[in-house]
Amino acid sequence: MPEYIVGWNGEPVASVKTAFATAVRLAGFEEDTSRHVLRHTAATWLMQQGVNLWEAADYLRPTPEMLQRSTATMIPTSRTRKRGAIRTAILLARVQKV
Repeated sequence: MPEYIVGWNGEPVASVKTAFATAVRLAGFEEDTSRHVLRHTAATWLMQQGVNLWEAADYLRPTPEMLQRSTATMIPTSRTRKRGAIRTAILLARVQKV
């Protein structure tokens, strides 16, 4: 069992900040990209893909309530379903009148 928490190729990483900055540069992200931004992006993508809230929270480690609060406005599925249901109801009403 290694005696360090963060490693690369079996060796300890000397600086997490330096390692993150290098990863950001290699990925082609803007220099001011933060871990928070990447984590928030991952949360948004998980929610948009319909990943269960509890599973996403387990992976990202916020509470499910915190995750729901921080991504609620970015999840199109709820609004999309409601809009779809309303459109369907309108179309059905029109069809029934004909």
